[in-house]
Amino acid sequence: MNHRYRLAVGICLLLVLIVPRLFRRIDDSIAASQRKASEHEALYHDMTNLYPMAGELMADHPIHVRWKECRTKLLEAGYLETREVPIQDRLIAKGATWRFMLAFQKRFPGTECGVRAPKTDQAVAIITGPRGNFGLFGSIEAFVRQYRDEAP
Repeated sequence: MNHRYRLAVGICLLLVLIVPRLFRRIDDSIAASQRKASEHEALYHDMTNLYPMAGELMADHPIHVRWKECRTKLLEAGYLETREVPIQDRLIAKGATWRFMLAFQKRFPGTECGVRAPKTDQAVAIITGPRGNFGLFGSIEAFVRQYRDEAP
């Protein structure tokens, strides 16, 4: 009985000393990752707000420079990625590519998008966006794959 009591007391002391430190360490790591995620979100928000103006300005203009800095930081951090997503519907009608670009920008304002070979069976949208918006359940990829041109 005495041996079990000592063992129980020893385990309790060990838990009292280790568990709080473990929780603090977990909490600190979660806080750091949340801080990093919020910094990336703020940079992405700045980048998407600057995108319409940056595309119209010279490369040495402060707005274009700020947009480029945000984009570069997010690409380096792995928050943004560039993907080629096949477009199911060929964009052969007059103005179909323009309508696709307008619909894309309406749905994802400020997200970079281009189209390669729009009038062929291998039409591809080249998109630079947040990593989480691609893949099987990603909203950008789903939009591009399900897009159908509705000519007026």
